[in-house]
Amino acid sequence: MVVPHWCNDKVEMFRSVVKDEYAKLMCEEEMCTLVNDIHTANPAHFVTANTDEFVRDLLRRSLVADRIGTIIGNRTAGSKTQKLRMIGIDPKEIVWITDTSSDVHYGQEANVGMIIGTAFNWSVHGKTILKADYPDLEIANTPKELHDILKEIAY
Repeated sequence: MVVPHWCNDKVEMFRSVVKDEYAKLMCEEEMCTLVNDIHTANPAHFVTANTDEFVRDLLRRSLVADRIGTIIGNRTAGSKTQKLRMIGIDPKEIVWITDTSSDVHYGQEANVGMIIGTAFNWSVHGKTILKADYPDLEIANTPKELHDILKEIAY
């Protein structure tokens, strides 16, 4: 994108504000607890539309980066179905946790063992959209509900 020269100051100001706000991002406490608990039995792996660096930095700032296995982000070529297969785990052993209908589809395509939808306050698709597209999908409305579901299946 070409930015007109008269906008340069505004662009630089925007970049500095975004950079400062980005540096403050952390996992919510309940999500950090969840990652810590999952790690005791299995590493958590991420397939994300974000960059690997964004996710790794967020997890590092949240003090859970050492509990994470693979992070496959948007700079790795392939669909999320292909990326799920890149993790190197038998797909039937994967519990795919997602907040979008398209990701549910990718999980089904990859033949993962279990798919759990999330309808947290920061989720992309809410419960209404997920249930409309996938009526039988188990959905967690809070990180605690997700934690409880994972405890039930003895992650």
